[in-house]
Amino acid sequence: MKLFVFSLFAIVLLSSGTRTTDSSFDVNYYVTWGNNHVLSLNQGREIQLSMDNTSGAGFGSKLVYRSGFFHLRIKLPDKDSAGVVTAFYLTSHTDNHDELDFEFLGNREGRPITLQTNVFSNGQGNREQRIHLWFDPTADFHTYKIMWNQHQIVFYVDNIPIRVFKNKTDIGVIYPSQPMQIEASLWNGDSWATDGGQTKTNWSHAPFKAHFQGFNIVGCSPAHEDQQYCHSSKYWWNQDKYWKLNSKQQRQYENVRENYMTYDYCSDRPRYPNPPPECPHPTPIIHLVVLGSFCVSSQRRKTIPNPGKRANNNNNGKKREALLLISMPSLSREKMKMKLRDSRPLTVADRIKFSTQRKKKKKKKKKRTMKKMKGRGRIAKGEEYRGVFRRKVRAILGFLPPPPPFSS
Repeated sequence: MKLFVFSLFAIVLLSSGTRTTDSSFDVNYYVTWGNNHVLSLNQGREIQLSMDNTSGAGFGSKLVYRSGFFHLRIKLPDKDSAGVVTAFYLTSHTDNHDELDFEFLGNREGRPITLQTNVFSNGQGNREQRIHLWFDPTADFHTYKIMWNQHQIVFYVDNIPIRVFKNKTDIGVIYPSQPMQIEASLWNGDSWATDGGQTKTNWSHAPFKAHFQGFNIVGCSPAHEDQQYCHSSKYWWNQDKYWKLNSKQQRQYENVRENYMTYDYCSDRPRYPNPPPECPHPTPIIHLVVLGSFCVSSQRRKTIPNPGKRANNNNNGKKREALLLISMPSLSREKMKMKLRDSRPLTVADRIKFSTQRKKKKKKKKKRTMKKMKGRGRIAKGEEYRGVFRRKVRAILGFLPPPPPFSS
């Protein structure tokens, strides 16, 4: 009985300790602007920012950080919030600044609120991604996190990764590395935030109110430590298991991209005809012509074993490769590359053209071979093109089976 009472007391103590781990706002943060639009609630453990047609408000961390796992719990303005932007972000406040953004773009009542993320490195941004959340962010608090180490930056919503920005400095992509301050704000963005700026803020619903909780900070401040120290494995977010998503997180991330993403700058071809280097580049389509037990690649001009059968020998592969070039004489290397870039299958006109050219080439080759054999006396003058000549031609050229028809 005593053991049960002690265990129950320990559980209550631990749970109450968990609730009190949230720091008061004044410990790590201060109001940066709009003081008369900031209200402290619950003994400083909740902050309300409000916005009307005179001003919004914002707050920031007292220190700057070089790495960490930063979070806030946020409840967004409800009802008609078109044009209202609620932001949680890290920024370096330098000329060529680094910045990691959560931006919640308000909307008309009943329409989904868009969450936009962005990454700036050395002043270069324009890396927007947008998703629709799978819950109502105005009904309750939800946790939004940014994990930043030397290998990747991950944006989380309620522990579900929604965006990953990998460190690709090895291919020339600048990675955020400047010390950054944590900030949050509520401001008027009706010039662009909702429907590209076409839907304006309805001030009859003002003041708009956003609520914030969770002011404890998990990060490395360079105030008394050098940059490399903030990348040490001493900090748990720098350990190798946080260098990439685990299998469960990867599935969650792919699900968000597939079902909730509404915009990705990497896929915006009018804006970026050539995707930025940090974006995944699509694999070019390689047209394969199946010949016997081989698939011949028109891109690399080499034989690839058919998975269904084993290759006989290298000579057969070379013969079938030669057959491909004979059956498509008009496709030079450059034309092969052009057709690869076009990424389209062969049309009926192409097949007719190749068939006609193949027949002409066969006739020319037979005439040259006959002339050559007559000159060497290996075939009597005037001998008709019959079985003897066919056997001698085959003996010279080697047996090549007729090419298969082109598949549609």
